[in-house]
Amino acid sequence: MALDGVNITLNIQNNTDYPQEINIMGNPSDLLDTVNATTEYRWDVSAFSFTNEDSVTIQYKPNVSATFSVFTAALQGDNLTSVVYALNELGIGYFNLYTVLGVTYIGTYNQNYIFGDMNIYSSTTPVRGINSNFISGTGFPPDVYQVASDSFGNIFAVGATSLYNGTAIHNIAKINSVGILDAAFNTNAKVVIPFGDIIQDVILQPDGKVILGCAGGVSNYLIRLNTDGTNDATFVTGTNFDGNDYSLFLQADSKILVGGIFTNYDGNSCNGLARINSDGSFDATLNIGTGFNDSNSGSTGVNVVYEQPDGKILVGGTFDSYNGSPAHGIIRLNSDGTVDGTFNIGTGINTISDTINTIAIQAPDKILLGGRFPSFNSTSANNIIMLNADGSIDGAFVYGTGFDSTVNSIVIQTDAKILVGGAFSLYNGVSYLNIVRLNTNGSVDTAWSIGGFNSDVSAMTISSNTVICVGGFTSFNGTPQIRISDLYI
Repeated sequence: MALDGVNITLNIQNNTDYPQEINIMGNPSDLLDTVNATTEYRWDVSAFSFTNEDSVTIQYKPNVSATFSVFTAALQGDNLTSVVYALNELGIGYFNLYTVLGVTYIGTYNQNYIFGDMNIYSSTTPVRGINSNFISGTGFPPDVYQVASDSFGNIFAVGATSLYNGTAIHNIAKINSVGILDAAFNTNAKVVIPFGDIIQDVILQPDGKVILGCAGGVSNYLIRLNTDGTNDATFVTGTNFDGNDYSLFLQADSKILVGGIFTNYDGNSCNGLARINSDGSFDATLNIGTGFNDSNSGSTGVNVVYEQPDGKILVGGTFDSYNGSPAHGIIRLNSDGTVDGTFNIGTGINTISDTINTIAIQAPDKILLGGRFPSFNSTSANNIIMLNADGSIDGAFVYGTGFDSTVNSIVIQTDAKILVGGAFSLYNGVSYLNIVRLNTNGSVDTAWSIGGFNSDVSAMTISSNTVICVGGFTSFNGTPQIRISDLYI
């Protein structure tokens, strides 16, 4: 039976692991096979990921019955194949796992039974702390700056680092979900990236291609790799950047925002901010005029760029002017480069001594800023602040005395909880070593008070039900974790 074009609605609660908490639930589709006069039931399991689930239940009833019965089966492993095996052991039909148009289903054909909800859940205490399945061995030597992950669980860590678990790399490592280096990707990437070229940032396209911002070392440039680590020759950058490209952001339209300490891209003036088309050409529709300036350092002062869901562009750093007008470390631009006048931050940060390092959006329109700043718009902030869409401070986000030192990375989970990483030891007067999880109101999520790292966290990315952290640390709660660690969330 052809399954193309079938519209299935199923409620999925993913990455939520609590005792007796259901992770997948909902009604299956009910499709009639007119050829065999058989009904197919299927459940969309594409978004599901395992932490410590140990059971599967399914509702069923004979065609003549008015009420459902529930069967329960134990899982032998943390994967969907184990779920299918457990269901088949129940003896109520044949179940299989298959993918159609990129969507993964568990399905069954059955003439004798009607099926209802399928639930995959945990009956034990959720796992916290280090993901012991991720084995990084000797990890990285200094320094690892950024990290990204794809939907297959692959991790891309970049920086100024020459080894991963004893194997030579050229400042980029592609690692799978259990910590194994992709040898073929590494071989190809070492041909493309010279040994001395430092990689400041990495972002991933939906097609798996890898965009790198190389800054410092031998040269400065933007480059795109194919999925196998070879150079993507269709990405033509001309003379590229004349300075450091520190921050990359992939827009919804596949254009690339680049922020950093540069003045020119392929002969086009762009002080601190550029937008690059998907073919590598300069996008002149982003007109920033004279761009950014940090009069204290003499550079552009751009550290981080971020596109909001509405297409407006947030830029953060140490700059004190934009296109000749005063600015205060954070600014929001329209998609054409003009200043968004609806975003009023007042005096912002003191750009002589302070900086914005990271930006995150908490749906629908709250803006989280992290960095090194004791105050924001004359209000005590201590390295973290949440703004409303208009730039005013959100008083509902209560951080107390905030962080005692720099915030480098903020990541928002799908449940809106906030992961914060940096070089701090205190949050609101309580010890939290370089990582903490906050609730949406700024309070600490004490259920995730799991200890910390012995040194700074420079960047984080969420991969399924874990957060991958990179930085200068060498241990987590005394356990060796050499500049990369994978923690359950």
